Amino acid sequence: MKTSGLLTNRFARQFTAVLSGYVGSAIIRAVALVLLARLALPDDFGFFSSVAAAIVIAQAMTDLGLAKLILREHSARVDHALVSAALRTNSRLSALLALLLIIMLLGAGLTADSRFLYLLPLAVAAAAEKNADTFLSIALANQQASVNTTNIILRRTLSLLVFVSATSLGLDPLFAFSAGEMLAALVSAVLARRYASSRVQPATSVPFRLVFRAGLPFWLNSMAVQARNFDVLMTSAVSGTTQAGFYASATRLTGPLQLVASAAATVLLPFATRSTARLRMVHASLVFLAVTSIAYVSLALLVPYVVPLVLGDAYVPSILVIQIVLIGLPFASLTALLTSALQGWGLARMAAVVAIGFTIVCLAGVFSGASLNGAVGASIGLTIAYVLQAIAIVLLALRHTSTVPTTESDR
Repeated sequence: MKTSGLLTNRFARQFTAVLSGYVGSAIIRAVALVLLARLALPDDFGFFSSVAAAIVIAQAMTDLGLAKLILREHSARVDHALVSAALRTNSRLSALLALLLIIMLLGAGLTADSRFLYLLPLAVAAAAEKNADTFLSIALANQQASVNTTNIILRRTLSLLVFVSATSLGLDPLFAFSAGEMLAALVSAVLARRYASSRVQPATSVPFRLVFRAGLPFWLNSMAVQARNFDVLMTSAVSGTTQAGFYASATRLTGPLQLVASAAATVLLPFATRSTARLRMVHASLVFLAVTSIAYVSLALLVPYVVPLVLGDAYVPSILVIQIVLIGLPFASLTALLTSALQGWGLARMAAVVAIGFTIVCLAGVFSGASLNGAVGASIGLTIAYVLQAIAIVLLALRHTSTVPTTESDR
């Protein structure tokens, strides 16, 4: 019991640190984006947002699941060579990402729209940020989440300060924002690499194919989640942009609520890797489901009063849509938690299969629902997919709680 309490307290400290980093980073980032929106023309801000979204997709595509792989393997402390090789692979992929983005932005700037040239620093920023986040997985694996939080908050704060300083000197807002992102990401990467280098010893080289194969299940899971962002596009295609706007107001504006589950899932993975108390983790996840259900249902009851006040009367038709999505979020949170648990148990491949399968179910549900009843139908399809995936992931987790192999690997 004493050991259990110690683990619970340690998890709570790590969870609090990670959640603080996520929330703090999101707030600082929101302030920077609001300032950019105010300083730039609406057309320029829309242009920036489109490019930024494309860069996020490029980051996800070149991740190869290495951050999660490193987090699990370093937590297990059984394969130092793989961790070292994964860090080297990430550095090379980050350099390649920067080069490709520079070529694309430069080419687009010279041939299509000169504004792409103002965003060239984002190429370096995207690569450095991905590199920093991957190397910071070492801190999370060592249960030193405060290192991760400090680095991220420093990155966002420095970016904001450079952006404000540069615009006060008369520089173009798009370039000033991009330059701030680049400088902050480079500082973040240097600090993250310095931390990791003293804790991961260079090891014998591991072939890229082995690193790729080991990271593939984590990468597929991430890409499956990213693919769900096509839901708004599908809603727009079958029910029009107005209904898509109502649906997007529900799914995108409730996104920050998932930071709690994301933080818990991030911290749970290394704990799951080391712990044999699998059934207790499933029970704790179900308690998390109950707590978040109460919280989100309470928020759903407030939606009719909040939406007109915050979004305006034009978004009143989205009230029911937001309420339906809120009801589904606890199940999405449960899935995130147990997916991390499965990955920590060495069952990342199974978790990836579930994620891919239910991404197809999710998009099919959104498409069918939108075809039948616009944004409301789309939100129902999304929520049903959340519930079904949560049931599937719980059953899969329970199936693997009775026996804990001495050695587990997805590789």
